[in-house]
Amino acid sequence: MKNTQAVFLSRSRAAPLAARWGRLLLSLALALALLLSCVPGALAIESSHTQWPEFGGITTAQYLRKSGFVHFKGVEGGFQFRTPTYQFIVILVPEDMTDLVLEPEYFNAPKNIDGVFYDSGVRYEDYTLYGNHTRYEAVADGPVDYSETQFWRVINTQDGRSFDMPVIALRQGDPEETVNRLAALEERAEKFLSIMKRMDALYDELEASQRAEAVRYGAYHPSDINLFCSVANTIQNEFGFTISYFDTHAYWVEGTGWVGATVEDVINHWRTYKNPKSDTLIVDPEETITAYQVRELDFFLDVVAPYWISYVENHRILEPEIVSYEIAGSRGMVDAESRTVTLRLPEGTDYNSLPAPTVETAGEAKLTVKAGSLKSGEVVYSVAPGDKATGTWYDGHDTTGYGFGVDLSQTWKVKVESGVPYTQLLSFTVLTADGKRRAAKIEEGAVTLNLPVGTDITALAPTLDYAGDGYYYLVDGVRTSGPIDCTKSVELVITNTPYDAEARYALNVTAQESGENAILSFTLAGAEGVITGDTVALEIPYAADLTSAEPVIEISEFAQITQAPAHPAEGDNTYVVTAENGAARTYTVTVTRTKASNECKLLSFKCGGYSAEIDEGKSAVTLTLPRGLSPVFAPEIAVSEFATVTPASGETQDFTEPVKYKVVSESGRRSKTY
Repeated sequence: MKNTQAVFLSRSRAAPLAARWGRLLLSLALALALLLSCVPGALAIESSHTQWPEFGGITTAQYLRKSGFVHFKGVEGGFQFRTPTYQFIVILVPEDMTDLVLEPEYFNAPKNIDGVFYDSGVRYEDYTLYGNHTRYEAVADGPVDYSETQFWRVINTQDGRSFDMPVIALRQGDPEETVNRLAALEERAEKFLSIMKRMDALYDELEASQRAEAVRYGAYHPSDINLFCSVANTIQNEFGFTISYFDTHAYWVEGTGWVGATVEDVINHWRTYKNPKSDTLIVDPEETITAYQVRELDFFLDVVAPYWISYVENHRILEPEIVSYEIAGSRGMVDAESRTVTLRLPEGTDYNSLPAPTVETAGEAKLTVKAGSLKSGEVVYSVAPGDKATGTWYDGHDTTGYGFGVDLSQTWKVKVESGVPYTQLLSFTVLTADGKRRAAKIEEGAVTLNLPVGTDITALAPTLDYAGDGYYYLVDGVRTSGPIDCTKSVELVITNTPYDAEARYALNVTAQESGENAILSFTLAGAEGVITGDTVALEIPYAADLTSAEPVIEISEFAQITQAPAHPAEGDNTYVVTAENGAARTYTVTVTRTKASNECKLLSFKCGGYSAEIDEGKSAVTLTLPRGLSPVFAPEIAVSEFATVTPASGETQDFTEPVKYKVVSESGRRSKTY
């Protein structure tokens, strides 16, 4: 057995990764700080004194709190909630409380009297002790069932940082109702191990994100590695794989982490592993736990782990696009392609008294004024993507240590025109029985939408986005704001009352067989077709194999491709698209090839999360690895598109001495040796 420091998700390089995950002994942390000088300090010294989403010491002002009291509408008294590991919220409710459909009204801070927490009677947002700057709010509107997972938003009242946290009400249960702890753990061993394996794989990806070159659109947020370590260690600890300041233990899978672990390994650990200081079994075979503690175990496996795994997997750096810009009731028109917002304000507007604009972005982003003003007719913004929870923004100014100095910001302009603010419909969608949200076609003064056959259009409740302050419908001339009967004459009116403006649209909503029969997109061998009328033109790579390449074709909803070649060939190909109502349309798809590329560069050379420096002038590749890592490994290599490299990417080599790599261009006319 390999002795390591509270290792989680270790690999063969057990000592460095133990320090990364445990971060518990200062000596290890300081050694690793020297070893990983290219890694931000918060990662290099990730100890029990560092919290996510703030990376200061635990004694500094945090906007995460351990506990509080929530008051629900129509329910007497407050209910204590706690955030034991800063990863989820549990509301403690009596066992006999059967109705858990509740609506939070307000949240109070706790008061500690002789180690017991009481309701202080002070709202959290008004509570100033201990540097508090926290506010809670329910994500869902109205009453929801707290016997199922819900979400509260935790907000930093100082700077607006926030994130959503899962919350559930757990009945405290009868303390006399107990079960054997070992039996409870063994019943859940398979699910526990499955979760740890998923975390193991995801950790590798997060570790690779700890580099400046990994910070790009679509990539993971590097700061999430702290959150992920915290969640993983908490779950491991709850299931008897102790990570604590004073504890070390024999790592029982010979340094391979959870990858090669089996259910038998897990159960054997519970039955045989002893605490090194007390020489007692980590799980006493006679130990019992309450029914409430069993519910907590299930909560970790069924809610906490899946939620945060999904959060990290889907929490990506998004392109910072402005999707809405509004000020004083005037909404601007967004042109994403030119990164421009056009805003109209009336003659005589007092620009000095205008409120701050309300801006919505795609994903998390921070806007900073670079130049100009609304009064001057143009404002230039720097819009930077980032992580709102931690306050990490990819704008070149690295305030948390996890931006790596990378600037992913974009420049957007807001141009101001003089005139009546825009009053118009921007989108009109209907959620149908099949779970799809279908969007209408909006043209001058008309809204057209055809829904699946059989859809009831006598009581539609569409979702609208518009520029203005409200809307209503005229159904056969009668004003209404509720569900609309689209079998009748319906007119939609968008209003902008402060500016005495309105826009009217005739609604044409049907539920009949569709006559749409268009090719919307056509992709072949990585090439995107250019669609013009009834023709599609594609230029595919020189070396593309058309005998194995399958086209990806998007066509009108409900339509079918009723004629197509077995495989597209160079030259003209005939495709026929037939609408739901039988109307057919013939397309000619023309395929040509690009010229063979002469590019032959080695673009990247990696060992796990470590990237080499490439000197094109000297044809040299230099990779520096931490001490202790083997020089024998299988590098991940990227070369110019369609070029080849020998030895191939993924082939194991011994780099004790330099190894030569030859890159040959697609045309075969050029090559380069590194």
